[in-house]
Amino acid sequence: MVQSTTGTLIKPPPTDPSKSLIENVLELTPIADIGPDIFTNTRPLWHPPGARGIYGGAAIAQSLAAAQLTIPPPSAANKHASFLVHSMHCYFVLAGDSNIPVLYHVERVREGKSFMTRTVQARQRGKCIFTTTVSFVREGSAGEEVVAHEVGIPRGVEEELEGFEGEEGGEGDDERFAREEREKQGDGKEAEAMGEQGRGPFETRRMEITNSSSPNPETKRTHTWLRARGRISSTGPQAHLSALAYMSDSYFIGTISRVHGLWRFGRPRQRAAMDAWDKSLSSSKRLISSTSPPNRAPTGPEVGGKPDATSPDQKNPYSNAFPPSSSSSPSSKSPPSAVLAAHKEMASLESRENAPDSNRQIGMMVSLDHTIFFHRPRAVRADEWLFSEMESPWTGDGRGLVMQRIWDRRGRLVATCVQEGLCRLVQTGNGVEERVMGKL
Repeated sequence: MVQSTTGTLIKPPPTDPSKSLIENVLELTPIADIGPDIFTNTRPLWHPPGARGIYGGAAIAQSLAAAQLTIPPPSAANKHASFLVHSMHCYFVLAGDSNIPVLYHVERVREGKSFMTRTVQARQRGKCIFTTTVSFVREGSAGEEVVAHEVGIPRGVEEELEGFEGEEGGEGDDERFAREEREKQGDGKEAEAMGEQGRGPFETRRMEITNSSSPNPETKRTHTWLRARGRISSTGPQAHLSALAYMSDSYFIGTISRVHGLWRFGRPRQRAAMDAWDKSLSSSKRLISSTSPPNRAPTGPEVGGKPDATSPDQKNPYSNAFPPSSSSSPSSKSPPSAVLAAHKEMASLESRENAPDSNRQIGMMVSLDHTIFFHRPRAVRADEWLFSEMESPWTGDGRGLVMQRIWDRRGRLVATCVQEGLCRLVQTGNGVEERVMGKL
């Protein structure tokens, strides 16, 4: 049984400045001493504040990366056949612990002439926390004559991106890995080597929800432009496909709360808590900057992720505004300023989109499964702008379904994703709010 409190089986190496941040985040280490086709996360995985476990996109992407490492490269022995992923079907089984290494066990299910199949289990403490079946197709196996059609990219979205060009990229709640890990580890030198200190592995441009005034949630759409930061160094498509898988989980199941006008971040009680915590961060930062000796790294909330002894507010008012995390990580209890900014961004969207008199609030929202169909695996460039449109065709019985289409900037449909998740409201009984949590 793997025992560790650092989140990795082996001490993480320095970040590689020749690679993009997302390549460093998703790097795997083979563990041949344990068994064949077993890999582990090279660097700690991120636990979003208020979440039950690690960010799901990391498990999806690293499982795909592990499966890809078992696919034979083109060679004379296989007549230079190139196999690329065309679909993966995933299930989130248990919440992952960011303090425990993840072992990815790959099984070579099928070695066919046109298709190869892999199953991957992500395990912690000997238990499966995530499982996926990944299918690879040989390029060109369909022949020259093919049946083809696709849904086109929505009109006008390119102009919206041009309006964002030149602005600083927004960072979602699931894009804080680098900032939080570097703040916790004091990894400033490595951050400078990456040239993007304090930034997450990808950036987003979120737009207003379409059909926001419609009483029918199934007619609404969310639009987002996203891309990996920096330039992915790999010459092959595998790193781009893993990066796309990582980004595909960004605010995916959260689409349900947006199209239904449900509060997650923007209710007055939560906004007041965020404002109070923001003031605490600002006060501590001023105090630290005025008292810290030269050449000493500050240790306040903007670095350590938790209130410092010098903080004017020992209690984090923010912690009462969101469901507590089971993680012992300090950052999961007291979010740093970057995470706070992401929550405030979503709170601002909710304030514009939700009815002011609405009192329905999300009590629990968890992803259950995740599917990706890669339509053009060779064409995916995750470090260039990709456009995502999400919609929810159905929600009920405490669950919801969200569909996502992803196009490249040339308007080609490169992927379609589907996710089902748990969606439970805060129950109001006798005027008292109750969160329906329960065990999954």
